Amino acid sequence: MAVDGVVGPIASGAAAGLLVLLAASVGDGPLPLVLLTLALLIGWKFVSSWVDRGYRRALPEALQHRRLEGVSLSRDDSEMEQVLRSRLTSQRPHEVLYSFDLLTTRFDVSVSELSEGLITHPHPEVRREVARRLALSDTPELERAIRAQIDTEEEPRVQTALLLALAASAEADAVDDLSPFINADSPLIAEAAMIGLLRTGGVDGILVAGERLLALERSADPTERVRTAHVLGDVGNRGFYRHLRPLLTDPDATVRTEALVAAGKISSPRLWPDVLASLDHIGLHRAAASALVA
Repeated sequence: MAVDGVVGPIASGAAAGLLVLLAASVGDGPLPLVLLTLALLIGWKFVSSWVDRGYRRALPEALQHRRLEGVSLSRDDSEMEQVLRSRLTSQRPHEVLYSFDLLTTRFDVSVSELSEGLITHPHPEVRREVARRLALSDTPELERAIRAQIDTEEEPRVQTALLLALAASAEADAVDDLSPFINADSPLIAEAAMIGLLRTGGVDGILVAGERLLALERSADPTERVRTAHVLGDVGNRGFYRHLRPLLTDPDATVRTEALVAAGKISSPRLWPDVLASLDHIGLHRAAASALVA
């Protein structure tokens, strides 16, 4: 792999040049040229084997420092895949996640196959990233594992990602699991539960989360209206555009800013008049412009 990607082109060019020079200097007899070519091939085999052994020895350190960018990885390289899999048990979160990313993107290993063991990893950063990837995947086979981790998870940011992962994997079957979390003390967890219910919970999910969302939208507390904008933006459903309209003209500038961000994510033409109106506001024109080009 390393030989093919780095040494190979250089050595091939050098060998070709040497052969041209030899052909011009040895005269008409073919035997000297054949013997020299054979010597070059034997030397090349030795050098390539030596370089490749050194590369394999350096792989663990390269993984620790994420130094494989730009290296050509073959899906047929079973030894490389073995090394990457062995690093999934590391206690260094960046090493685990780097190996996880390479395996799922360069070797086409399924996210589901690797996630079942990593969703309980001791480091919260690993659990969170794995749950985030599951939220973007179709992995109904991991419903049980995700539910079990939700029951024991103590980190709010990881819990947030797990709720979204459960919503993606269980869809409407997750309504009963997510519903209790919409009133959680942690805003992050409560928002994640509402987002999951509104995204994939079907009619029941909309009924459960919609009531809570309307209460936040109509709250006298601007912080809760900001949360409404967060949820609507992350759900990304154009059908909910009407609930952003009052937030785009909210008296609180922070609420309006977050509503503009959400409008950019939803991209509903019905919101453009209110977004355009914010271009004249000195504190909102950047957010409004970003929403229009999102």
